[in-house]
Amino acid sequence: MPKKLAVNGRTVWVEEEDFDDVCEMFKENVTVVDLEKGNGAIHGKARHYLSLSPPDLVQSAEKTWFAAVYAVKKLYLTCGGVSSLGLFKPRICGLSSLGLLKRSLSLPRGRLGVDLKSHNSLKFFARFAIKHAELSDDVFWHLHDSWTKAEKMYRDVYGSCNFRVSEYAQIISDVETFVLKFEAFDRKSLWIEFDKAFISGNNPDVVIRKESHSINLGGSLFKCDYSVFV
Repeated sequence: MPKKLAVNGRTVWVEEEDFDDVCEMFKENVTVVDLEKGNGAIHGKARHYLSLSPPDLVQSAEKTWFAAVYAVKKLYLTCGGVSSLGLFKPRICGLSSLGLLKRSLSLPRGRLGVDLKSHNSLKFFARFAIKHAELSDDVFWHLHDSWTKAEKMYRDVYGSCNFRVSEYAQIISDVETFVLKFEAFDRKSLWIEFDKAFISGNNPDVVIRKESHSINLGGSLFKCDYSVFV
């Protein structure tokens, strides 16, 4: 049965028996994600709850929101260095696999992840990452719009009714694109911009606390050096 993968943000289909061989073909700095695992499974759940009769919009909205949150938090947890402690031991093109493939980054060791601690910090730094990703205008505004939709989905969990049932499928697809693009962002470049603006620099709206700790995100444990509040 074919498996659905994302390669640097682009969706491809690969026969399951060819999975290992295909991964061996990629360079180490290519991001490969099994969309049937990890965040891809979250989108599957969002679609599942939408397909019920009647649709479970609360659960569908919650899973859509969580997929966007997962993408943003994971990006910053891994932007300062390779910091996963490996409750999962993902495959990096040639190593043992549990399905979700993580980027191998040539970043300096000893600089660890950034833990976004509040809803405002997620919003602020989602847009910060988009701003510094060198995107085309179309992609830039699509990602901005997708994050806004994800936030409205979060409010729908609590009964805001921002969207009609007929709009949910497209929003789930838009957020899935958001997730894939965030997986492909250059973490080294993002860290440089983050360090320049908030560690070496000074932003009165952003509180950076230097504190080493670990965070469990979606079953993987990440080690962090910074907590961030906005």
